[in-house]
Amino acid sequence: MPNKNRRRNGHRERQIRARLKAIGDPCGLCGQAIDYDLPSGHPHSFEADHIVPISRQGSSFDFSNIQAAHRQCNQRKGDGRRRSGKAPKTLSEPIVTSREW
Repeated sequence: MPNKNRRRNGHRERQIRARLKAIGDPCGLCGQAIDYDLPSGHPHSFEADHIVPISRQGSSFDFSNIQAAHRQCNQRKGDGRRRSGKAPKTLSEPIVTSREW
């Protein structure tokens, strides 16, 4: 079941993202530096990664559940689910972009 509060409280998410940007940590997934000035959508731009995904009952608003990540690293991580039901072994696995599994 989707977390309805996540969609209703965009202000709180913006505050958390601003706090992460101010800290300026490297990517929590690959350990490389993040260029926080890149536009969103760029593969190396900043995203807030939920350590325990929302789809797995992770909290959107608990700062200890959120880390800075590159967009590309966060997409590779996903929520750990794949069609086979297995989590990815490494972040170097290709991103599945096709809707045909």
